[in-house]
Amino acid sequence: MRSILSFACALLLTATTPSTAPAQPLGVADVANRLGFRMLDRLSEKRDHESVFVSPVSVATALSMLASGAGGQTRDELLDALGAKAGGTAALGRAFADYLAGLDRDRTRRQPGVPFELAMANAMWARDGVPIRDAFVAALERDYRARATTTDFGDPATVDAINRWVSENTRGMIPRVLERLEKDEMLLLINTLAFKGQWLEPFPAKATAPASFNRPGLPALRVPMMHRSGTFLFARLEDRGLTAIALPYVGGRARMIVVLADDPTAGVPSIDADAWQAIRAALRQRPGTVSIPRIDLDRREQLKPVLTAMGLGRMFRAGSDLNGISPQNPQVAQILHFTALEVDEKGTEAAAATVIRLRKGRPRAAEPFRFVCDRPFFVAIEDRRTGAALFAGRIVDPGTRAEPPAATPKDAKSKTRGAAL
Repeated sequence: MRSILSFACALLLTATTPSTAPAQPLGVADVANRLGFRMLDRLSEKRDHESVFVSPVSVATALSMLASGAGGQTRDELLDALGAKAGGTAALGRAFADYLAGLDRDRTRRQPGVPFELAMANAMWARDGVPIRDAFVAALERDYRARATTTDFGDPATVDAINRWVSENTRGMIPRVLERLEKDEMLLLINTLAFKGQWLEPFPAKATAPASFNRPGLPALRVPMMHRSGTFLFARLEDRGLTAIALPYVGGRARMIVVLADDPTAGVPSIDADAWQAIRAALRQRPGTVSIPRIDLDRREQLKPVLTAMGLGRMFRAGSDLNGISPQNPQVAQILHFTALEVDEKGTEAAAATVIRLRKGRPRAAEPFRFVCDRPFFVAIEDRRTGAALFAGRIVDPGTRAEPPAATPKDAKSKTRGAAL
């Protein structure tokens, strides 16, 4: 079975606000969920015994920023993956601008001392001397509040500055995303997402005790298992073989949803967008007891293989159209994704960083063309050494005919080349 975390359940952190209905303007939930569940499913293939943890919102934000400078089929692939073909990059920009404005409103309305944080930061780092289009920078600043910086990529201090920015914006959970910048690297697009929440009802520390954690096909582990009794949002979807609970955080903005397969030998259930919506709709208050392990993990993913498999390969190839970013038409070299998660009796801390690394691209391959002289045209024969037109003319009648009749001696004589006028 596909694996989401090392324990046999699916775990998701989600905002408690409803997802945007199809008839409404494009929302971040539409974009992130469409991309994120497919990406998680692909990443989990052939990794049954390994934990996989991603941030759909972080990856979707970084790809949306990239789409702001994409054209042609490169843009089409990005918009299709992000579910934004109808509205285009303008709809994506509005969705993320609204999302960031909503985070600001929540932060302003939250009472002082409420132990909750959900923060996003975006940035563009460009090599000195690389021309970046003003329209691209303006879109990043307007829609994504991205900080745009031009700096010396040859200076080791630049790598330190980028790592420090990521660390500060993930509250130290992701301290480093780069070791060095390559010689042909010209641009970085970076998103960070930081979350910190206390349980609305904490788990009693004295109830935590060692317990078996059973993994199909692998030895059982001894883990610190947290326990709490009370009333929970609970769902059982018998048709899908799933059971789920929701654990809210203080402030009401977010909750953790944990999903188990009803079959204890089945491993981690695979969750797609339809199953996600069904789980959310089925949650109802019920009394019960919940036991979950403490969690402490961090992950690093190279997203190029999985995104290519999902139909997003063009941006990584020579000939990709990212000319809207720079007239040097950069090409995506790597997309790196970092996550960290800590869960204990008090609550949860999580962070993500997505780094799109762009290098100098090769000239775009010209589209095949058709040049059909089926109407009058100009023609010339040039002396290439001097540029002189040796011959030039306007062809209104080529003088040839398809399937001409057999020539008579008289006809042949009339066509003698160089005949006197």
